[in-house]
Order: sequence, then C-alpha cells, then structure tokens
Amino acid sequence: MTKSDLELIQQKINYTFSNPKLLEQAFTTKAFSRKNPEHMDYELLEYFGDKVLSFVLAKEFAEYFCKIKKKQLASRETECSLTQRNSELIKNENLAEKIEIAGFTKFAKKLPFERIVGKREGDLLESILGAVAVDSEWNVEAIQKVVDALLNPSSDFEKNDYEKESFIILLKKLCKKYAIQITNFQISANKDNTYTSKLTLECDGDVKKFSQKAKTEIGAKLSVARTAYLFIKKFWLYQPAEEWIENPVSQLNSLRQNKWILSAKYECSQLEKSLWTCTCIVERSEDKTVVVEVEKPSMKKAKNAAAMKALCIILNQVREDQTGRGKGLLRLILEKYI
Repeated sequence: MTKSDLELIQQKINYTFSNPKLLEQAFTTKAFSRKNPEHMDYELLEYFGDKVLSFVLAKEFAEYFCKIKKKQLASRETECSLTQRNSELIKNENLAEKIEIAGFTKFAKKLPFERIVGKREGDLLESILGAVAVDSEWNVEAIQKVVDALLNPSSDFEKNDYEKESFIILLKKLCKKYAIQITNFQISANKDNTYTSKLTLECDGDVKKFSQKAKTEIGAKLSVARTAYLFIKKFWLYQPAEEWIENPVSQLNSLRQNKWILSAKYECSQLEKSLWTCTCIVERSEDKTVVVEVEKPSMKKAKNAAAMKALCIILNQVREDQTGRGKGLLRLILEKYI
C-alpha cells in the first residue's frame, strides 16, 4: 500500500492515523499474512470494530430518538423498531455496499487468487473501525466521525426499507387497485421544527385516519404513507401473518416484555455440518403452550423460522374472524407494538 493510498483512505474516512501500520493491517487478509508473517491480518481489528460499531450506533440512536422525560429515558421508537433499524445498518450487505462505494477493496493486501467480496467487504469496514479505535485510544468522537463517513446512519433515521421503495407510490398503486380513496393527505410544520403528515382512507364506508410526525417533511410523508399501506395490507386485505411479519424473534420478545405471553425459549442443536434444528417453546396463559420444531441450514435461520411458526400459531389461536379483518391480539400487536 503506497503513501498516496493511505492518504486517500484517511481522507475518505475522515481520520488521520498516528500509526498508519494499523490501517494497513485492517486491509491485510489472513492468507496474505500467512505467506508474509511480518504483516498481521485484519481479524483482531475486525473483532473490536464490530463492538465499537454497535456502541456508536447505540449512542446515535439514543441521541436521535430518545430524550430524558421525568428523569427517565423515553423514546418515540419501540425497542423492536430500534432493533430493526440497527439490523438494517449492520447487516453485511449494507456494510459491503459502503465499502464498494468508497472503492476500498482495491487497496487490500491479498494473494492473487483472493477476492474481497460480500462478507469480506463487511469485515473490511469493521476492521477499519477497529484500527481507528486502537489508534485513537478509543476516542468515541473520532470513531463516530468514521462511522458517519462510511455508513452515514443519520440518513437512514427518517426512512427504512419501506421508504426506500417509496411508500407514497406504493400506497397510491394499492388504493387504485382496490378502489380505496385517499383523502386529506396533507402536511404541516410544527413549532418544534418537525412536521406532521395526516392522511385519511375510505373503503366501503369504513374510514381510517393516520397521523405521523418526523423531523423532515419527506420523512413525515413517507412515514404516514407506510403506516397506511401496512394497515391496508394487514387489515383490509388481510394478508397471512407469514407475509408481513419481520424479525419474528424480536416480535416474540416484544410480546413477552408486554406480557402477551409468559415466555419464549429456544433449544438449538446442530444435526450435521449444514443442518440445524430449533425448538421454540412459547408459554401463554390459560395453559396454552406452543411448541414448534424446524430444520434450517444455519442456527440463525432455524431460530427465526421457529419463532415465525410459533408467532403465526399464536396469532391464529387468538384471532377473531367476525369481521374478517384480524381483530383481537393481532390488531393490538400491530397498532401498539409494530
């Protein structure tokens, strides 16, 4: 790695190293290190980078979404929604995309046959953060500047996967298809420099009003459109739970925290090299215990699949079908926690 390469990387990450060798180490693969023992590989830095990334994101979430109210921490986001936001930011696909945008893979110290793609790109981003943490002697402000330079998490705080697809367009298409009228779609500025967007839906004489608040005008519009869109899909069109539930493990945990269920336990075991089994045991009141078992290629997939299956069984057990629109616990869960 040349001096100009190091300077370019430091410029892009908004940090100047006192010890540039740490930055070089972040770009050094394990295979290259084995052939060249004088060069340490990235793995140790990646480990610490993963930890500081979680800390910095938690700090930014707290500063953006939370405030002290009556001497206690309060948030306009639920624990579940914060978990979803965090998952989207730290998932390997997102980290890899940021490294590709920065053009960093070409600087890797690797053997000719090696390719820095996919997970290895995500590892590279975490390695850089680990190098910055060590070089700055764990200076949170310095680490946060690098996180902002590479990930820019604040740009995602007013949006998520749904907004990236533009829920305003999706909502209009859905309403046109099913003859649902959109009325009173308006936005107003608030005194605290935020925006409130309001929207009303009408379908066969049934009226539903929505209101969402955000720090930006587009954020408010997207948020209220997303809320209305999901309401139509879940209630008026009554889609099966399997088609819209996200992060089932987190959803079950949210139900436990809010005392809709007594407990949710998982028992995972590896059957063979690429096959895991997971048993999910959910205890409910009135002696209604749900036990499901699934097999998947990884422990994480098995746990998610088991949680999804258990959650769907619970929703089906308590769903009231008088109106065909999913009343009962399903509605309460959606309106209060999801």
